[in-house]
Amino acid sequence: MKLIATNIGNLTDARFFAAYAPEVLILPWASGPALANAVQWLEEVKPWIEGPEWAIRLNDKNTLEDVLLAGKAEIKILVLEGNYLNQVLMDFECIPEICNQSKEWVPDQQVRRVILNDVSQLERMDHLSPTIDVYLTIRAISDWYHLKASDTKIDGIVLQGSQEEKTGVKSFDEIHDLLELFDLT
Repeated sequence: MKLIATNIGNLTDARFFAAYAPEVLILPWASGPALANAVQWLEEVKPWIEGPEWAIRLNDKNTLEDVLLAGKAEIKILVLEGNYLNQVLMDFECIPEICNQSKEWVPDQQVRRVILNDVSQLERMDHLSPTIDVYLTIRAISDWYHLKASDTKIDGIVLQGSQEEKTGVKSFDEIHDLLELFDLT
């Protein structure tokens, strides 16, 4: 089972998830000056985290300047939602994130990974090519039970970071339990 970690906005989350060898760490959605701050933070954190690729989440509120900023930061992966779903942007690998609003999405030939936003999206796997790696966002242990009951095979899971209680302090108990359920510990 593969792992993608999203909403990585602090060093505590980045280091915790990096210990489980994720394929990708995804910064929280941002645009304009907030995205510039996130990219600056990423440049400071990258030397501390070895292994995973980094990505930025974009949606239809982002501008071309935001995409260019991601490129300058040497980010190679964009996680796309909304109107960006059917676009291939420059030299980036694009990972579509499918949610309830993404009813008309058709996989592009260049897509090699896709994120299903919740377990209700498992039925969408029928029209995906077997060459596309499917990741499912898991928010709670109940999602694991739903997945197990559906007998659907996925390639990986997406877990989310969160705010720290204070700098360097937070509980990872629930996330650790999920990692154990998926044999990622």
